[in-house]
Amino acid sequence: MTKTRIGIIGAGFVSQNVHLPCFSSDKRVDIVSICDHEEDLLSKVSKKYQIKNIYTDYKKMLDNEKLDGVVLAVHRKMTAKIAKLVIEKKIPLLTEKPAALNLKTASALSNLAKKKNSKYIVGYMKRNDNGIIYLKKILKKLKFGNLKSVYYESFLGDSYNNPFEYFQHKDKDYRKKNSLNKNLNSKKMVFIKYLNTFCHNINLIRYLFGKIKIDYKNISKKGEGSLIFKTKDNVNVIFNNQFSSAKKWIEKITLNYDNGKVTVKLPTPLYKNSSATIKMEDYKTGNSYKPWIGWGWSFRNQARAFVDYIKLPSTKLKNKTLCSSIDGLEDIRIVEKIFYK
Repeated sequence: MTKTRIGIIGAGFVSQNVHLPCFSSDKRVDIVSICDHEEDLLSKVSKKYQIKNIYTDYKKMLDNEKLDGVVLAVHRKMTAKIAKLVIEKKIPLLTEKPAALNLKTASALSNLAKKKNSKYIVGYMKRNDNGIIYLKKILKKLKFGNLKSVYYESFLGDSYNNPFEYFQHKDKDYRKKNSLNKNLNSKKMVFIKYLNTFCHNINLIRYLFGKIKIDYKNISKKGEGSLIFKTKDNVNVIFNNQFSSAKKWIEKITLNYDNGKVTVKLPTPLYKNSSATIKMEDYKTGNSYKPWIGWGWSFRNQARAFVDYIKLPSTKLKNKTLCSSIDGLEDIRIVEKIFYK
């Protein structure tokens, strides 16, 4: 079997705790190269995952290696610049979300991918959760009457629960040089923090309920508050968010129907074998039901779906759990409207 040759750009926290474990566990994949600016970190990471070719210059890696796909997980400030080069070389790309820090740049990248006929995926992993996949399949089959409202709570606490040990970057000067805090006013920084964090939730709302528009917004200077979206069926989706000091992850979606309710609880993102749980309550019968979703990890599902996509002869995306660059533009567009319109 010819293995899919993957190159990874960025060897920090996300790559070590997400991408490297996911792609290295796929027997169809060979991680042939990895790039990071810090040599000491590269040495440790490459040894752990038995990666032969290491680079401190991503341009050299892209020139020297024959890659079937690239996974990009770097500082947000660097993402668009590197993504552009990968797309120009027509190498299938999976990049961390958001695709860029503004709609103009993200649109340019998406248009470039279309022009080059290049595969370009933005990493919204929640769509790949086994529980979310199950929910998406049954939404139109539920016999609870009309959907009246949706309530989405995202009170972010400890998203990692500190279960992981990883090799950390030591080059503080590099971090300062590439920090987003540099020359940005406070409103812009809150916008970027909100975009980086809650674009996940907005993307998931769209994935489940289709096209949405902002009906109400009340976001504080810290980037916390409430939004009300209207779906195409005129259903209110109420999204409440805040940053919490709780040592747990609190993320829940409640779907309220005429004759029942569906409650979805999403897991801490970095728990490797946890899927969203679903509880369905039938008001007419008084019965409730919790389907067995099965073990799984959204990041691993996403990685495997990306490998499947690489193997397809066409750029046409059949597996909608993956988020195309075009689809991902809408999340940036919505967040820009929240803050600037």
